[in-house]
Amino acid sequence: MTATLTSAAASLDRGPWSFRNRLLNGAGWHNQRVVSGTVTLAAGVYGHDRWKAGAGGCTYTFATSGADTVFTITAGTLLQVIENINIEGGTYTASWVGTATARIYQGAASGSYAASGFTVTGLAAKTATAIEFSTGTMSLAQVEPGSFVTPFERRFVPFELSLCQRYFEIDGGYNPDKAMYEAYGISGNNYNAFVRYLAPKRAVPTLTITNVAAGGFNTAIDYQESGIEGFRVRHTATSTGTIYYIDSWKAEAEL
Repeated sequence: MTATLTSAAASLDRGPWSFRNRLLNGAGWHNQRVVSGTVTLAAGVYGHDRWKAGAGGCTYTFATSGADTVFTITAGTLLQVIENINIEGGTYTASWVGTATARIYQGAASGSYAASGFTVTGLAAKTATAIEFSTGTMSLAQVEPGSFVTPFERRFVPFELSLCQRYFEIDGGYNPDKAMYEAYGISGNNYNAFVRYLAPKRAVPTLTITNVAAGGFNTAIDYQESGIEGFRVRHTATSTGTIYYIDSWKAEAEL
């Protein structure tokens, strides 16, 4: 027992006791894209936050079990790419609950699938790393430094969402069609709307604006710019009086 505890402590010494899990949304709490029912994804398309289909696509269903989400992968593979800056290199252990098998790799997809609790060695530092799950059930997914499995790391739900929003955010955090501004306008004048993201993005995101509705404005956007902190859009008023502008948007900086 002493030797086992000593070995486990040595493994944990490779990193802090908290923030060991390199995966985000491992419990499946967050679903900003609001996928539902039987989720069928083409290759590289995302479903739940941070989880996307492998090269052959993916079909899965999901259900709540207690506080967590259980994924049932029925076809293809489901994977998550860990950002390079979160990989210090060396030995890592993967664990989860369920019947699915998984593999970890850097670069092109490779390697054999294994059951929960497997260890990989020699991962390069600061290199994007993927864990890919085959068919079966999966919940409480974790990838951590060292050669021992530790209990699933539960971060606070809103904090976990903010970590996911580094890569993807949708307006209002699940609520589309919110008014960006309403004011008294003068015909011919330009008006700007500024939106600050709830979390800075990993890189300048791809911004998609849809469902535009306006009163006293052209619905066409005259000018648009986006950075890692937020974005700005500009419209020209077409009448004098009360003007308003509503849209839906999403910002994506996924891996």
